[in-house]
Amino acid sequence: MTELALHTSLGVISGRLQKLFDITVSKNTLYRYIRRDRLAGGGLYLQLPHWGKRYRYDAGEPQRSAIPDRVGIEHRSDEAELKRHLVVAH
Repeated sequence: MTELALHTSLGVISGRLQKLFDITVSKNTLYRYIRRDRLAGGGLYLQLPHWGKRYRYDAGEPQRSAIPDRVGIEHRSDEAELKRHLVVAH
């Protein structure tokens, strides 16, 4: 974990472990290890590049919110359809 002292991201550390030592460890596993170390009173988390922020796991939910009052393209007005045909490509 000496690379943490250089503020290297865990994704990069994971890739280097794979390339140099043929050890496959995901960045999520490294985050769990650092979290356990922190709960045990360790200070590895202080060396993370963004140690003040929590790591966000992808929960499978969309990151973008829906557009309110969105109208589908099938309900496009005739005026908007006309403009689409008038636009000259560059």
